[in-house]
Amino acid sequence: MLQKRIQHHQQAAGLAQLIAAMPEYPIYREVDGRYSIYIDRQQHLFASETAARLAQLTARARWLCTHRDG
Repeated sequence: MLQKRIQHHQQAAGLAQLIAAMPEYPIYREVDGRYSIYIDRQQHLFASETAARLAQLTARARWLCTHRDG
């Protein structure tokens, strides 16, 4: 039982570190009413905030898939 608790704690700590390292990809509202995010130093423009948020989630999921195994 103690071994399981230790393992659970280690997994939780590892997940917290992974989330802390994950890029945020902030969304910026541009002057012309469009929205932009920067992914890998490249600007991506969107007509709506919803589209920008979807791209943000996709970028974070892609990052997570490449970094989850260390």
